[in-house]
Amino acid sequence: MTFRQSNSTHLERAVDWLLDRQRSDGSWYAEFETDIAPTAEFIFLYRCLGADLDPLHPSLLTHLLSQQRDDGSWTAYFDGPPDLNLTVLGYVALRALGLEPTRGPAIRAREVISRLGGVEATPYYGKFWLALLGLYPWSRLVPIPLELFYLPSVMPGSIHSLPILVRMDLVARLLLMSRRAVFDVGVTPEELNSIGLAGGSPSELEPAWCKGLRAYDALPWRPGRPAARRQMTNWLLERQGPDGSWGGITAATTMSILALRSESLPTSHPAVRKGLKALNAYLVSDDARTRLQFTASSACDTAWAILALLEAGLAPSEPRIKKSVHWLLDQRVEIRANSTTSQLAGWPFQPGRDGVPDLDTTSFVVRALLRALPAGEAQAATRGGIAWAISTASRNGGWNVYGGSGSTRLPLRLPGMPELQPLSGPDEDVTAHVLEMLAYAGFAIGHPAIDRGVSFLCRSQRSEGSWYAHWGVNHVYGSWCVVTCLSALKTAGPAITRATNWIKARQNRDLGWGESCLSYEDPAWIGRGPSTPPQTAWAVMSLHAAGLAADTTSLKGIDYLKRTQRDGTWEVAQHTATVLPGLVYAKYHLLCHHVFPTLALAGFFPGRSIR
Repeated sequence: MTFRQSNSTHLERAVDWLLDRQRSDGSWYAEFETDIAPTAEFIFLYRCLGADLDPLHPSLLTHLLSQQRDDGSWTAYFDGPPDLNLTVLGYVALRALGLEPTRGPAIRAREVISRLGGVEATPYYGKFWLALLGLYPWSRLVPIPLELFYLPSVMPGSIHSLPILVRMDLVARLLLMSRRAVFDVGVTPEELNSIGLAGGSPSELEPAWCKGLRAYDALPWRPGRPAARRQMTNWLLERQGPDGSWGGITAATTMSILALRSESLPTSHPAVRKGLKALNAYLVSDDARTRLQFTASSACDTAWAILALLEAGLAPSEPRIKKSVHWLLDQRVEIRANSTTSQLAGWPFQPGRDGVPDLDTTSFVVRALLRALPAGEAQAATRGGIAWAISTASRNGGWNVYGGSGSTRLPLRLPGMPELQPLSGPDEDVTAHVLEMLAYAGFAIGHPAIDRGVSFLCRSQRSEGSWYAHWGVNHVYGSWCVVTCLSALKTAGPAITRATNWIKARQNRDLGWGESCLSYEDPAWIGRGPSTPPQTAWAVMSLHAAGLAADTTSLKGIDYLKRTQRDGTWEVAQHTATVLPGLVYAKYHLLCHHVFPTLALAGFFPGRSIR
């Protein structure tokens, strides 16, 4: 194989490291790490079902303790502030594993919970779990009526207009809430009552509509409820994937299993057994630690790995590239849409067609196929994905990751419940990736979808020159996405200049770039934080795409990547990816920690290789 001469030693090491980790089927699979919530919920589920957890007990306990900070808290991201919700879940999980309340880790966790406001200050989802485990009264949570399920998708506030992954989780929660389901995990309410369960009525400070929901829930006769419960149970069963998961998301799978149990399905029922098997497939074990992933990122990782290897000099005819391409083609999912006669298709984030197709992953896969396949084959393979993207642009020109209109909000945002609008609203980073995909496919300025999308991005640029991002942390990622997109489309020069000036001004003294997850909550942290290899790679690739590869700032960034490479790859402690801003952050152990720095070394900048 032939590599580019510049950066060749470091690049060869990175390519060799990547090729060594390709799976026999042609894909790449690496850990998708978030916080302790998936692992804690896995422990709760097994305890709720009375299932055997003994083989995993020591390694689950070791993982929870390894993630607990010295002050007793757990955090949502590396070096983040103590997180009350996670600390409550972590404490209960330790107790469910048999750790005595008098042990140091339990004592310190309770002290943190008390200091942060106690159980009553715990966010809504934490209280939901506590209610399920008999540790918090259901009566203190505002009930959401099952009858919401009857609202058609065209009506404002319908749950059927929410993204499917949100819908799966919400339907399961509604079933559990309607039953006031309680499962025993061996922890007593008194332990938590002593650290902040407030007295008095929970409805004293609630808005009138919450009081109305309580009044409706107290009615002795609700004629539509039994039928709604049956329909929702069947709806969940129909949406279980071939692997047994719901949408390839472990949180939705956990909730769905518990919801089915609350509807009297036995643990021996095939749906429950398949669900447990699916969850076990998402377990990761090493260094005497076992934890549950939030999801898996194989399709996304594989698409980007192909792009990195091609940019590094491997030919599309290379057997390993061809095997990866065939694997991606097998992951394609047909999409049914009533509003079009076109054949639509997309790719899910997860492997095995068990996930929900999303436009971000689809855009990466389409770009990889366009580069790796002969023109005729590439056109046939990508036609459905391109048609899906064009058909799902929102009214303001942007794209939502799941292809919705971007106008839907959670039907009822209860006190303490997070705002889930980011999951259905158009995102700058997703929009940029879709437009870049269309540029690779030959679309250009003058096409209505391109023009509206570019207009959306230009309107979204912040005054100092950066762009917000949903799925990567944060403005460094968003700015890379948009700069490479606009460069590929050969448009919006002034916007690119403002962005690159902002990027150059944010370089750290160690020559890298970094941005803390705090930037989602505090604007003072936008573009600021300890340097990391993936964020440095995004900044360098932004400058490359803007024609500034020889700029001193860019060369210094390349030097940072060379200097921080260890044994062909990079070590990253920080969370540099986002699931739900302000709540859930992630580490892509392959994509962020290795592929993006490899792309930067290879001089990758989308737009140069457009057919």
